[in-house]
Amino acid sequence: VIFTSATLAAPDFDAFLRDCGIPYALQMQAESPFNYAKNALLYVPNGASPKPNSDEWQPWMIAEIRRLVACAGGGAFLLFTSYANMQAALDSLRGTFERDGLTVLVQGELPKLEIGKRFAADGNAVLFATKSFFEGVSIDGDALRLVVIDKLPFEAPNPLNQAQESALQDYARDVLKM
Repeated sequence: VIFTSATLAAPDFDAFLRDCGIPYALQMQAESPFNYAKNALLYVPNGASPKPNSDEWQPWMIAEIRRLVACAGGGAFLLFTSYANMQAALDSLRGTFERDGLTVLVQGELPKLEIGKRFAADGNAVLFATKSFFEGVSIDGDALRLVVIDKLPFEAPNPLNQAQESALQDYARDVLKM
């Protein structure tokens, strides 16, 4: 079995291998040709932003998205943790972006591959989508200049996940002597 990923080794494969129950495996980590220091910027709002569960958060988030997309001139993936947040932002921003000459693409309005092709060909499009859309999507070149995530998702634990995690920990401790 060969596992490959652009994001799995952060900072190494240990957690992934342990979670899969294969702590000892041949592994290789290749350097990225991407110059992050020269070509990437991380924006994190200051502490003055509203709390995500407050009534003020969604209007604030939409205003921030409007500002960030304007600064980038389009070329934006807007990733939402819920369809409700995506729809609220779309309802508020679609007209503004279209008046600014930006192509607006929305998950569900076209097939995923068609949206990806149109986004890449346009060069200044804005895509509204949820987390599931972005898995396995890659846009090369200058067409993608901005990725906005409405809030960092932390999946709530459920009984099945907890039981699986407990079983893996027991296996690692008892059988693998970790």
